[in-house]
Amino acid sequence: MRQGNDDQTAGHGHGECEPGDNPGAAGRGKSKDPTPATIGQPCARRVPFGHKSSQPWMEPRLDPTGITRFAHNFVALPPWQVVLWATLYFAALYFVTGALTWWLTRSLLPRVGFGRVLDQRPLRPGQLSREIAESCGSILLFGVGVLVPWWLLRSGWAGLAYEASGPRIAVELFSLFLWNELHFYLCHRLLHSRPLRRFHADHHRSLTPTPFATYAFHPVEALLLGSVPILPMLVHDFSPIALFCLPLMSIVLNNLGHANYEFSQHAPARGPLAASRRHHLHHAVYHGNYGFLLDVFDRLAGTTIAAGAADHLAAPSHVKDSRE
Repeated sequence: MRQGNDDQTAGHGHGECEPGDNPGAAGRGKSKDPTPATIGQPCARRVPFGHKSSQPWMEPRLDPTGITRFAHNFVALPPWQVVLWATLYFAALYFVTGALTWWLTRSLLPRVGFGRVLDQRPLRPGQLSREIAESCGSILLFGVGVLVPWWLLRSGWAGLAYEASGPRIAVELFSLFLWNELHFYLCHRLLHSRPLRRFHADHHRSLTPTPFATYAFHPVEALLLGSVPILPMLVHDFSPIALFCLPLMSIVLNNLGHANYEFSQHAPARGPLAASRRHHLHHAVYHGNYGFLLDVFDRLAGTTIAAGAADHLAAPSHVKDSRE
């Protein structure tokens, strides 16, 4: 049984919710009152669906991004609208970030002499169209998959912290970042195991990765990777902003890994910017470098690929090699 946090309920003048009045305060599980008006939120945080808010935290001036208001309305949507909005969100993330990364690595950065291409082999015939087609399938699966966290919220198994403070949101974002790193590493290792590697083979058809390979998955892989928010939502009531930013954070890191570009004046890049080289090596060598942005899990598990393992594939560059 989990009670509402003090920073979420203090100062609103609400008494404690009675069992059956508000399942979010009473714990996880189905409520005695099945109406959506009281599902999954403490009394001080919940505004009945379809009613005008009488609480100042729901006013637009206190929600400059609009994410909190949208999240409140999102939970009340019928399933088909949930899938529609979620699919549009993932599609926007994919095409906007993919196009931006393509422009940066194919035009702007080479023109100003910053960084270098990591793998100069030409793309396979039809590679881009295949990556985009497979990614569109993953986007649809991600959109349908949002019905799971939506159902958790509707049924009272999860809740949203609408009144979360700035520091709390920052801590939640950092926690989700770490969880995303661990979740990706574990899923990636599973996808390279004998039972699942045939599903991951679709993604590895892109020997030379591109930003449009970020969602180019077999449906099994898409479902596995798309499960990232489920466990955190079951153990903590996150702010809508933190949950909204999780897919954005994930695809930005995914674009870094699939950019096929060294974002550094020195080769090999160091720190977080080395993620692009590490994932390039994963596509070139296949076994090893299963992590996302951080290399800590690869180092702990002994699955790190040497930074120069695929230097023979790199384009000639003017950047200074820091290993010299």
